[in-house]
Amino acid sequence: MSNFGGKVATSKNNNVKQQQNANASTKQEKPSDLEVEIKPDHAFGLYTNSTQYGHPGYIRDTLGYLAESKVVHPVGQKAAMYQLDKHRMDFFELNPNVKNILGMAIATNRKRVAFCEQGKVVEGKAPHGQVSVYHAIQGVHLRTLTFPNMKGEFISVCFTKDTKFLIALGSAPENLLVYWKWSNMKLIAHTKLPSGATRVRVNPADASMITTSGPEHLKLWRLEKDLSLKSVALLPGKTETKTHFVDHAWMRSKGLLLALTSDGNCYVFEVDNQNVEIVQSMKIQYNTETHHRFETIETFKKGFVASGTGADLGGYMCVYEHTDDRKEPFMLIKYFYTQEPHLTIANLAISPLDEQVGMFVQPTNQFMTFPLVNIDTLDSNKDKVFNDMRIQGFHTGKILDIDICTSKPWVVTCGADQCVKVWSFQSTRSVTEKSSWECKVTHKAENDEPYCVAFHPSGLQVLVGFKDNVQIYNVLNNRLDEARPTRLNLKNSKLIRFAPGGQYFAVSFGISIEVYNSYTFELVKTLMGHIRRVRSLTWFDNSFLYTSGEDGSIYGWDIGLGKKVDETTVQKCVFSGIASDRQRPIVCARVFNFFI
Repeated sequence: MSNFGGKVATSKNNNVKQQQNANASTKQEKPSDLEVEIKPDHAFGLYTNSTQYGHPGYIRDTLGYLAESKVVHPVGQKAAMYQLDKHRMDFFELNPNVKNILGMAIATNRKRVAFCEQGKVVEGKAPHGQVSVYHAIQGVHLRTLTFPNMKGEFISVCFTKDTKFLIALGSAPENLLVYWKWSNMKLIAHTKLPSGATRVRVNPADASMITTSGPEHLKLWRLEKDLSLKSVALLPGKTETKTHFVDHAWMRSKGLLLALTSDGNCYVFEVDNQNVEIVQSMKIQYNTETHHRFETIETFKKGFVASGTGADLGGYMCVYEHTDDRKEPFMLIKYFYTQEPHLTIANLAISPLDEQVGMFVQPTNQFMTFPLVNIDTLDSNKDKVFNDMRIQGFHTGKILDIDICTSKPWVVTCGADQCVKVWSFQSTRSVTEKSSWECKVTHKAENDEPYCVAFHPSGLQVLVGFKDNVQIYNVLNNRLDEARPTRLNLKNSKLIRFAPGGQYFAVSFGISIEVYNSYTFELVKTLMGHIRRVRSLTWFDNSFLYTSGEDGSIYGWDIGLGKKVDETTVQKCVFSGIASDRQRPIVCARVFNFFI
């Protein structure tokens, strides 16, 4: 949702010149009594895209567990904590200058969370990479760690087992490895890697051993007594530089390091204070000729899980358990496919009790779970082993529009995933308890993408604008039913809203606005005046409509007269949103570059 700046943009029958003068004074001083603060309460979709620094289209660490029923995940420019059993969401209080989250780590004790944050351009200054540490329960900021004059961003981070230290990996061009004592922001050590890497891990049994991996890169680093970081070769040089490593992980208590390649080779190293030895080099097993590509590996108490894609067979995941055989320390227990073609299990996270694996699936942007208990009894042909995590019906593509029902605690959304969703909101008076949101209805629009949605004030109907028409649906307990056989043949409608009384609705496409009778679908008025695309519209009452657009204009329309009766224009300004106070004839609007 947009944060409206709370500045008065226009009112009925005001003077344009006076308004522009007021705008000029507003730029010089921002009255505190008109400022508002809006904090997020819920997110209706996921944002996990990142094409930077070698990431194959998704953020490296998309999911983590704080408890068996509580997960952390990035969403938009925020990071959320979601309580699965109660449908409640909290947000970390990120710095407002954070543009994206590029990596994430959860401390072993589950009390701290660290994010690799990409900053915004502020006052013309290029953004710099930073790592911030947050309280995992309260979501409040504790520390922000930076490296002087760093070029690039931090893309991977991890805590030492005792949670006292933090190690972060930087992107090109510097490829930094940085070691901090985060509580006092003390820089312990740093070095530049000889080549780019995408993942950093630390030995859980020895905080002085750090490992990094990436395409043509696999290194062990030792923190020496003089606080320098010295590299130790894990593989012969030619083998390392010709191998595409996608991930690596440490066993929690065995002193074993596992490194995974994109074609499914897994190297097992035994590492101690003095020596590094390859004890096993194995090919991840699968029973098909289809092409496999691996993405990630994660360890749990008994062994490890590796995942990727099996192309036509869908997302692939295998489970290995540790044995007492030193020469072959791991054996395959079972492997599974999602059965839905061309899916990739891109990220893995193990729950605190090792009872399940949480996974992020591309390109559908789904969170799914897989049971780790009694895995030997599971049969993928009979049992449903991959289950939707059910973070309450998240959209898996861009959210294109949203509207709120004025008489019931309901919200309707539509997205590029071709879904229209109806959400129920339940508030609480408790100071310690958060409100909850549940997705009550998911309507899949086959072979069409919904552009815009509107809730009838009664909550009984929803309007949906598609590429070629506008349809009206009845809202039932668990589905949407088309209310009538006829459809309104309006192409490319991008905005649609009901009047407060529900008898009219307005539709915008391009520079035109049309007002229709909600019960007969008959055209009532056509409103023309904008010279560039209309970006927003809102009803003041049943007979008065405000619109704003890319031409820098805010218009007020009298529907009975069918003409413009209120106008404000700001040169070189693009209005992106508008909201109306239903009690007073005041409109607040948001622009791209500044608030008025």
